[in-house]
Amino acid sequence: MANSDGDDATHLWSELSADCPELEIKIAGPDSESGTYEYFSETIFGDMDNGETFHPTRYLEDSDDNVLVEYLQSNEDAIAYFGFAYYSENTDTLHATAIENDEGEMVAPDATSVGNGRYVETVT
Repeated sequence: MANSDGDDATHLWSELSADCPELEIKIAGPDSESGTYEYFSETIFGDMDNGETFHPTRYLEDSDDNVLVEYLQSNEDAIAYFGFAYYSENTDTLHATAIENDEGEMVAPDATSVGNGRYVETVT
């Protein structure tokens, strides 16, 4: 999604929706040694192979998922991503979001969509 102000250095919630506050989107996730990080880098995030990054200086990375959850709990303007196994064991604390595929369908991560690859194939 392109930034509404055309400035790639600015990443505010208000750029996603005028109903959101003008607060910086804080992102947390696994460190670069993680397979989850590799998957999200290849399929979800921008064109990283061509130098596009997502909050390179405002990204909290940690190999401990519990640290990421603590970060979310102490920063209401933050988002994070996790591997499906950790997410599925912690649905009382974590909430997943659907991802839009090429056909405009929103596919949520669940045991079926992850198991049959449909969730993995949603982002191109």
